[in-house]
Amino acid sequence: MDDARWTDGWTSWWRPLGAALPLCLAVAPLAAQFAGRVSGRLEGWIGPANGYNSRAVADLGGTWRYGRFEVDGFYGFRYWTSADAISPLNAEAGRSLERVQGVVATYRIGACRVGAWTGRRAILTLGVSEVWGQTIGYYDGVAPLAKCTAGPFSLEAHGPLLRYQPLTLPWPLYEMTARVEHGLLRVELYGTLGGPQPPVLDLRIEAGKTLRAGMYAGWIAAPVPGVRVSRFALALSAGP
Repeated sequence: MDDARWTDGWTSWWRPLGAALPLCLAVAPLAAQFAGRVSGRLEGWIGPANGYNSRAVADLGGTWRYGRFEVDGFYGFRYWTSADAISPLNAEAGRSLERVQGVVATYRIGACRVGAWTGRRAILTLGVSEVWGQTIGYYDGVAPLAKCTAGPFSLEAHGPLLRYQPLTLPWPLYEMTARVEHGLLRVELYGTLGGPQPPVLDLRIEAGKTLRAGMYAGWIAAPVPGVRVSRFALALSAGP
């Protein structure tokens, strides 16, 4: 793989944020609060779905707060395994490596936060010769965002996605996540709408706190342009 092209491609959208960061630090270098987080998840399909049978997820995140202002950053990987492999543990099971990254900047108004999101989803198809735009694809952009919380309920939505360069993966125009948490039970519904990516709707039900077990069902975007994975999965999660 050409590491320079891979690095240059995903760093291009950070440049506008890099220009604004010194200003944020100059405003409040001492009073700011920072918190980090690490999470992971393993999903196994019950029966193969569209050529896949599992997905491993790993995420790193951090939050910087100053008064009502908040900046959240995230960086993570999704490792997709093939349904043709004997088991997900086999070395040849890997089919695609997906990377997600982004930054959210918001300002709190009552029970809601409003601001902007910028991020990228990039796909590397494993086991084939690299062809730019085919074995490595991505979508990214900037979108307005709003998130509101009322007791155990929270709703976050961002869109429409504003693209500032040609994209090589179909993208959703709007994304939404609704969550309910009560005790050890967490119910989450994620969906997308609009744009050239097929609509996605995924229901996630988990029990536990730092360590959780759950069931996922619905349609998620596959690491192949224009394809959805319809699956029922069992999952183990760790982290927030």
